[in-house]
Amino acid sequence: MRGVYLIFAFLILIDNLYANDELNSIRDAIKREGLNWVAGETDIFRLPLEERRRYLMKEPPRVDFESTKVLKIKPLAQYPSRLDYRDYLGYNWMTPVKDQGSCGSCWAFSTIGSLEAIIKLYKSDPYMDLDLSEQELISCTVLGSCSYGGSQLFAGYYIKSNGITDEECFPYIAQEGDCKNRCQNPKVREYIKDTGMLGTLSIASEEDIKTGLIKYGPIPTSMEVYSDFYAYKGGVYQRTSSGTYQGWHAIVFVGWDDSKDAWLCKNSWGENFGENGYFWIKKGDSKIGWGTEYIIYRDDLKPRLCSDQPEIDLKIDLSKSTREDFEFELFNCGSWVFEWSGSTVDAYVQILDRSGVAIKNPSKVRGYVEASTLSSGTYTSYINIKADAAENSPLMIPVRITVTKGAVEDGGYDITPSDAVYDVVDIYDAGTGGEEVYPDSYSDITISEDYKDVFSPEETLDAGLVDSQSEDIQRMPEDTGSLNDATLDIKIAIDKGGGEGKRDEDSGGCGCTLIE
Repeated sequence: MRGVYLIFAFLILIDNLYANDELNSIRDAIKREGLNWVAGETDIFRLPLEERRRYLMKEPPRVDFESTKVLKIKPLAQYPSRLDYRDYLGYNWMTPVKDQGSCGSCWAFSTIGSLEAIIKLYKSDPYMDLDLSEQELISCTVLGSCSYGGSQLFAGYYIKSNGITDEECFPYIAQEGDCKNRCQNPKVREYIKDTGMLGTLSIASEEDIKTGLIKYGPIPTSMEVYSDFYAYKGGVYQRTSSGTYQGWHAIVFVGWDDSKDAWLCKNSWGENFGENGYFWIKKGDSKIGWGTEYIIYRDDLKPRLCSDQPEIDLKIDLSKSTREDFEFELFNCGSWVFEWSGSTVDAYVQILDRSGVAIKNPSKVRGYVEASTLSSGTYTSYINIKADAAENSPLMIPVRITVTKGAVEDGGYDITPSDAVYDVVDIYDAGTGGEEVYPDSYSDITISEDYKDVFSPEETLDAGLVDSQSEDIQRMPEDTGSLNDATLDIKIAIDKGGGEGKRDEDSGGCGCTLIE
């Protein structure tokens, strides 16, 4: 038994020595040929050479040359210099990197990796938790296996006709398995509307790939693999002159960077490979772009701008503040994702957030009204939100503003029917010979100086005198009648033992006679 352990340890040592020699050889070739990428140990590089090849397909992805639909799409007038769906408009639309294991199922991972991202983009939800089943494609399609590989195109045909379940319904086992092992009632079953080849049946052009990435999202593609690729750790991959052909591999186009002259791809060899499971490859290297496919998920893209508030109503009291803040939410109630920009019609309405990204989850837009230049009244202004991609753009949100300047200040005494003064006064028309007149409106009443003197806190009344004359004090009836046009004088006269009906200027009190 001890001898077996020794032999095993010896074989591991030999493999390590060989791996170190191979890695050093790759690094020397990169340096010698002036290439711009880094070689190092990865999970797949540590495997024996035959084990590595199990991750690949023996042939390019299969294509039915007679019936395959080839889509010719019109090139765009201008392309961005860089695109990366891991950070597209500020969001990561890719699902986590997976590990296919020692099974030539890369074609299934390429198809699912593309479809998962397209669904998230279509539903405008970067936070969507989506994990579809690669195992269903391996176990349930006739033209795909671990041993010989398969075709993203035929996988697309299967999903179009039968749909695809989620990972929970049919977990990945890195073996071909039996289609009967799929659950009967999956929580998720996704279909696609259409699929086909992009531009050509062989290697798609740079324009076709860029246009496809912008129009459809991440797309399946394939490449040749050479022995040095197993050791890729970062940078822009180019095969070295010493690299030997290994087979074909299916991956996902995720973007590009013109400054690097490179494509960005998602792999299925775990996160330890490359740049957290992704790699850059120089355009045109290793036949990258072979069999590039497009996938249309449900329908043509129909992004729509929506707001949680059809209009904004504000009331501003200038006696308290001239500014009133507001906020509303913008979101995409259609498909895909897009950028928006906002503006206002009038200077007194301002929005603080003038651009952003419209996704399914609403984003808040803040603003304010500055009413210092406005007078009392009502105003209607508008906030314009537009986006080149949105069908209903621009979106106009009315801002309705009511401006007031607070309550009117009190300018003096108001005489109302409830005032106690009417319990102790008689109202006479100075020109009617002493007839009593009771108004139903008091807007023309003038308060005389006598009225003010009687109720001045500086004057003192004789309580006994008031009591003795109480029988002569008449109370105003409830039915006050109507007021004539004559000027009314309110006079209160209290008899203090004689006099001629005028105030005694020499006395300290009031010497008046009650008028009868």
